[in-house]
Amino acid sequence: MPTLLVVNREDSFLPPGWVTRILPEGEPPTDYEKSGKLWTPVTVPSCAELEKTIAAGMQRLSAKGLVYRQGKLQELSGPARIIKERKLSAPALVRVPGPDRLDRSHSTLWDYGPGRTYGTPQAAFDALLAQEGSAAFTETHYIRGFGGTYGQGVSGYVLYVSTVTPSAGFPLVIDAAEGGSMIWDDDCGDCCLVGSDVPMVRVKGLVMKGAIIGIAPSDNEITKDWRVEDCEMDGSGGVMNVGVLTYNADLLRVENCRIHDCAGAAIGTSNLYSGDYQNTVAIRGCLLHAGFDAVWSNSETTLLLANNTLASQNHGVTHDGLRPFALHLMINNVFVPRGTGLNCLHFHDLGPDGVDVLFSDNNCLFPGSGSVAHFNGQDKTLNEWRALYGSDAESIDADPELAGDYVPQRGSPCLGSGAAPDTHGITGRRRAVSIDMGHEQTTEATVPAVALRRMPEIVRRK
Repeated sequence: MPTLLVVNREDSFLPPGWVTRILPEGEPPTDYEKSGKLWTPVTVPSCAELEKTIAAGMQRLSAKGLVYRQGKLQELSGPARIIKERKLSAPALVRVPGPDRLDRSHSTLWDYGPGRTYGTPQAAFDALLAQEGSAAFTETHYIRGFGGTYGQGVSGYVLYVSTVTPSAGFPLVIDAAEGGSMIWDDDCGDCCLVGSDVPMVRVKGLVMKGAIIGIAPSDNEITKDWRVEDCEMDGSGGVMNVGVLTYNADLLRVENCRIHDCAGAAIGTSNLYSGDYQNTVAIRGCLLHAGFDAVWSNSETTLLLANNTLASQNHGVTHDGLRPFALHLMINNVFVPRGTGLNCLHFHDLGPDGVDVLFSDNNCLFPGSGSVAHFNGQDKTLNEWRALYGSDAESIDADPELAGDYVPQRGSPCLGSGAAPDTHGITGRRRAVSIDMGHEQTTEATVPAVALRRMPEIVRRK
């Protein structure tokens, strides 16, 4: 029979009876989870509410919860709304103390994994929520995993983040301990990690798989300042449609990530979501490997692209609809088709006047049998793109000659053909001359003082 972790307090931010975890068969609760400070383990007969529902397709990002009261389970929707309403109606709620081992020297560590304080990332976050509520953070809080694979929780996600309030200088960090393999597998669910009105979240060192969406910073309201670093979104299981969702996510940074085998977009949203919002998205040092588009938007978007490889079967960057689109920075990127061709930059409905290009140069825009740019039915070559915006003087339309892992091979025109994001200096001398295009720097860098031109030596990053 399943064992549930049920909140057993009347005075915590989590409602009494709230089910925060269903323990797998044969896995006991950790010492803290059975301490009685927040939860009570309850064993119940299996029932329809506990049967896993396999997602049939892209669904609205709305988590569900379970409440266990008087021997009965009840399914609820919108846990963030319920918790916030509880906070407003009962302002005398107390903070539940955490375990004694919490490190409070400069930050608080909420640890989970084999032999750790909590069994899952959701249990660790629920304890953080019970203690902090919606008060502004006065220290950085870490939800840190120590190895293992973590599956779908009661909410339908591996982790659902809501209500807490990170503040300037004190973010919420969701990361992995050094040296451990940390996999979040939502097992055909909606999303591995989703946020609800929680700003300033930093996600580091995780592998996301088995979900329709890897990471969604927002489920329905504008959420600002998320950073996703050194993560992998793995769609090779045939489930993932979007790696990182940009819907209602403003000031989103995705850096040094491998996002691959996504059926839809590596980074972007879906036409199932309206585009009535504005967002700024910066993507740096990433492999974006998608079955449809590497980047897709339909909102008013400001995009910054630096040092990425965009490999897709349809388009590199796609913008649908008539909302404005601004390309504020595009430098050292490689656009390459996974099939015979793609449009590197595809504006389905906008003409050139609807697109602002502030700075773009040193890119490899290789469309194969497609086009460098497309505006509302009109294809453009690289020279025509240059004429429109006065940009990309040093960019090339040439086969990047990539290896199987999308890294330039010896002799590739992308080796040493990039540039520093800003090369200006009062003498007019360039600040760097050997940056490689694409998501990985494979050659030893040279500087302007080096006069001898030579084939760069390939030194692969370990």
